[in-house]
This record gives sequence, structure tokens and C-alpha cells, in this order.
Amino acid sequence: MTVPVRPVDPTADPIKVNVGLGERAYDVVIGRGLLATLGPNLAAMRPGAKAAIVTEERVAGFHLAATEEILRSAGVPSVRVVLPAGEKTKSFRYLEQVCDELIGGRIERGDLVIALGGGVIGDLAGFAASVVRRGVDYVQVPTTLLAQVDSSVGGKTAINSAKGKNLIGAFYQPIHVVADTALLDTLPKRDFRAGYAEVVKYGLLGDREFFEWLEANWQEVFAGGPARGNLPAPREYAVLKSVQAKADIVARDEHEHGDRMLLNLGHTFGHAFEAAAGFSDRLLHGEAVALGMSLAFEFSARKGLISQADADRVIRHLAAVGLPTHVNDIPGEWPDIDSMMDLIAQDKKVKRGRLTFILVRGIGQAFVTRDIEVTNLVKQYAEFGLPFPIVGFNLNTADAWAAGEGNLSGTWPTVWYHTSDVPGSKAFVDAFTKKHGKPPENHAWIEYVSLKMMAQAMNETKSTDTEQLIAYFEKETQFDILKARKAYFRAWDHQLIQEAYPFTVKAKGKAKDKWDFLDLGAAIPDPNERLEVINPTKEQNACSM
Repeated sequence: MTVPVRPVDPTADPIKVNVGLGERAYDVVIGRGLLATLGPNLAAMRPGAKAAIVTEERVAGFHLAATEEILRSAGVPSVRVVLPAGEKTKSFRYLEQVCDELIGGRIERGDLVIALGGGVIGDLAGFAASVVRRGVDYVQVPTTLLAQVDSSVGGKTAINSAKGKNLIGAFYQPIHVVADTALLDTLPKRDFRAGYAEVVKYGLLGDREFFEWLEANWQEVFAGGPARGNLPAPREYAVLKSVQAKADIVARDEHEHGDRMLLNLGHTFGHAFEAAAGFSDRLLHGEAVALGMSLAFEFSARKGLISQADADRVIRHLAAVGLPTHVNDIPGEWPDIDSMMDLIAQDKKVKRGRLTFILVRGIGQAFVTRDIEVTNLVKQYAEFGLPFPIVGFNLNTADAWAAGEGNLSGTWPTVWYHTSDVPGSKAFVDAFTKKHGKPPENHAWIEYVSLKMMAQAMNETKSTDTEQLIAYFEKETQFDILKARKAYFRAWDHQLIQEAYPFTVKAKGKAKDKWDFLDLGAAIPDPNERLEVINPTKEQNACSM
């Protein structure tokens, strides 16, 4: 099924958006029937130049012959490079093929590469143009909504790696972009919807008014209805607003050191989902972005940055359009949290090992942050219905609560849990619960006993001198840490020697409340054994501090 067709208006003037990059500035022209202007425009821009049209099989069936004739009529000779369709074409294999065919077609530095297709072709052809003969100018002729509003503008070119999406590429700006909205008439409905996710993104990241306009007019954007009043036709207006937003950001931050990162709203998780789906038709890029934006808004609501009502409003709109908002909307299995975090960690937006996320303080108020707790990601992942590991090491209570009842199973170790029957622990839990309305998780216990031990050390030594305090700790002083047995620090590796506990997870429906689904086991080691039994010996531990 394709989107409805609206007649081409040959009298309509194209809309121009300039991407202001100084000497490398270029225009994005938007309108119906603009493909016919490609030949004359290129002949004027590059007199005597030859062109290589890089496209894919599906697009070639609709538009390649017409494009070749338009160029020929304007005196621009051309060669063609036709590739398989799909995300997997963005690979070293096809990059090599394109480069070889450009060189074999005698495309020289003064010639042009034309990317005729969607985002895959635009990214691949642009990257090939950037490396062949150390740089050949290229032109974007995007044939999908996603490419017209996003990937054709801004100069990001790339191929995928087995480790993740778009990890190998370059910033290389086109010299011209022709967004002929009539080319979208042949686009399958699913592909149009996927492109619409990137349109919505511009409203969500920086233009609440545009988002509200989309809520009211999205059906006309899909249908390609006529102009109303002083505005362009809805489809062209949606493309215009998206391109304007991106052009403004790119002009400020071409190489993504600041504001341009906002364009990645929904993309951190989105790219990971694409990789997990094997870069296949199982999940289109725009669908992955819709999933990622749903996560970003839910996550922002959970952190108290926006109201749950705003998050629900955004997700409701994405769902109304037909985009996925939950992984259950996509058939098949998904990786567990560890695998997904590995994919996220390979994202281009990782800086010095820290994940970068785009969150929101409201609709149209996106911001960049690297201050994200993995615990919250675990909770988000679990609530999306994705598998959570069955067993692990030293699970913090906060992580268990975050995962939620029914999303955790098996046997886990921990150092403390609020149901401990030790009098000192019970007194701490009672006081904490009275003040905060919930029991303490074990990070709260860690902070409490750490301060308790430090207070003991300062009282006993009657000093705040660092060296005196270290000496006090290193003589294996006994500390009450709210457990049946006192703990001490081992001098040679500074390890706190203490009891630990296994716990098992209650079956779903057996918990009294959201903090009650863990059963604490007996302390280890056994009371008649030395505490050090569960710690590595000096021979086993390489610590030399």
C-alpha cells in the first residue's frame, strides 16, 4: 500500500532552506515535481560535470530512468550504481562496491555523486563520495520522508558495523538537496510512518507548537492534502519545519559537540534496538526512534522532569499514527539487559565511557545528560517487557526494586537487606521508614554504617587526622554494622570483612508490597567459621596497595 497521490503543481515555487555553513552552505529545496529541476540546476552549478547516480533496486524501478533522462536532457552524462535495498547495504562490502564503480565509471573530483534513495543510500553514497579521490561533491535526492526531513541534511554519512549503527563514517556536506515531495507518493505506508517519527522528533525536542500542529494535522500530512490559507500544503509544511529545525542546529554545531546531540532524541535506545533486530525489516529506523522516544519520555516522567500526562500524550500520538511505542509491538525475541547495555555502550554518543541520553523537561524542551543511573535503565527495560538476567552478583536492593515484581528470579547475593532480624538493623529500618515512608535500600545502609564507622574512629582517636584514622582502621578494629557479627577492615587490601546473605525471589503475587518480594537467607559464612572464608586470600588477591 502506498500513500495517496496529489497532483504535481508545476506553477508552485519551491521552498528553500539554507544550511548556513559559510563557504560550504547549501540549499534544501522543497516542493512537488522538483526532480525535473535537477538536471538544469546541476548543469548550472557544475558546467561540464559528469554524474554517478547511486540508488537501490526498489527506487530504481520508480525513479531511475526518469532521473537519467532529466540529466541527459540538461547535458549531464551519467552512470548508474544500483544496490540491494535495506539497512544491510550500509556495510563495508557495499561501500567497496560503490567506490569501485565510481572509479570504474571515471568519476573525477570535478564530477558529482547523486544519492537517489532513502537514508541508507544517502549515508552510503555520501560516505563513498567523501573518500573516493579524497572527496567528490555529492547531491542528495531523498525519496523517503525520513531522508527528506532528517538524514539528507547535515552531512552525516556512515556505514554500520557489527558492533552498532553508523559507527564508521564522516561529516561530509552535500552541495545541494532536492526534497521532491511527489517522490513520496510511491512510498509504502509503513516507510512513510517510520519517516514521520523523525518529523515528530523535531516538535518534541524544541517546538511544542509544531508538535501540537502535528497532533491536529498528521492525517493531512499522510494524505498529502492541498494548501490551506497562507501555509504550504501540510506535507510540505511538515518537511519545511523539520528541515528548518535541523538546518538551524547544524549551522550552530556541525560536528555534534553541543546542540546537535539534541537531534538524537530517541536514538540511543533506538540504535540499540536496530542492532538487536539485525538491521533488518523487522524494525525500521523510524520505528526504532519511536520506541526510543517513548522510552525517553517515560524515563523523563519517572525522574520527575515532566508530568506523566505529557509522557502519555506523546506516546498516545505515536501509537495513533501506527508507530510502535513498546517492544511488545514488535514480534520476536529481544536481548537481555546485559546484551542491550553492550549495544548501547557502543553508541557514538558515548563520551569517555559515559552514556549520553537526550531527556526532556517538557514537550519541546529536550536536553543532553550523562547523569543516568543504570538502576533506572533496568527498571525501564523490565517495564518494556524485556528479559532480565536470572542470576547475578551482589544485586543492590534498589536494582531489585527497580526491576519490579515478576521481572526477577533466581538466587542472588547481597550484603544487607531491610528484613534482617538483627536488633540494630531493625531499629535503623524503623527510624528510616518512619521518616521516609519506605524501607531503606542497601545504599542507604552503606551510607549510614560508613558514617557510623567514621564517627567511631574519630571518637576513639580524638582526631580527624587522615593518617591517624587510617591507622585506626588498619589495626582491624571491630565495627558494629547492624549485623549479627561485627566487621573489620583487613589491613593489607583494605577490604571490609563482613557477613553476606543469599536471597531468593518470591513468586509473582506473593509480595505484600513492592518492597517485599525478596526472601533473605541465612548469613554466610556459618557462625562457627571465620569471616574471611568468603574473601580471597592474600595469595589469591593481586592487590598491592
